[in-house]
Amino acid sequence: MADPTGFRDTSTLSLVLKCFLGLYCAFSLVGLWSDWLEVQMIQRMVDGAIVAEGEADANDERQLMIFGAAIVVYLMTAILFLRWTYVSSRNARSLVDDKLEYSPGWAVGWFFVPIANFWKPYQVMIEIFKASNPNMDDDWEEASSPAATSRWWTMWVIAIIIGRVSSRMSMRAKTLDDFLASSQVSLVVDVVSLILGIAAISLVTTLQTWQTEKYERISAATV
Repeated sequence: MADPTGFRDTSTLSLVLKCFLGLYCAFSLVGLWSDWLEVQMIQRMVDGAIVAEGEADANDERQLMIFGAAIVVYLMTAILFLRWTYVSSRNARSLVDDKLEYSPGWAVGWFFVPIANFWKPYQVMIEIFKASNPNMDDDWEEASSPAATSRWWTMWVIAIIIGRVSSRMSMRAKTLDDFLASSQVSLVVDVVSLILGIAAISLVTTLQTWQTEKYERISAATV
């Protein structure tokens, strides 16, 4: 039986993280609205309509303001998510007698390794979930991971790919048609980001619940 003396309650951290993920989703919706307005404006220009300079300037200012605020929210959310991943990995180790392949440090570190960050963090999260499964003991490695992990990672990879495509299109845009296509792809980025945020909230909620339940069960058995 594991001795979860190093277990740390993540309820507060998880709640704060989910609040920021909620903000992330909110900014995705705001971005969707703003990008849609931009698409409509550029489409009118492509169709030959004359757009007042004031309208174009207002669009640029709105987009810049939303982008700046969204970046701050994204960075704060990313920091909190990495912190939550680190603590959750430590908790998972304490629940299975330190038998995990990936250390808490690498649970975070793999996100920053080029190419490997397309699958390693997913493997880390699966291992954490398996070790945290409240219905498994010494046979925890045989546990199946919940759908929350695959949904989250699928959307994460899609977000990375479509985000890079959007950035390159934006930097290379020279004609109105180019800017229109770039703005249309930005709409897709907004939708993917929204779904990713929702998937991440589900991931955090499920793991926090599992770890707390398993910790309480092990603690009760050792009294």
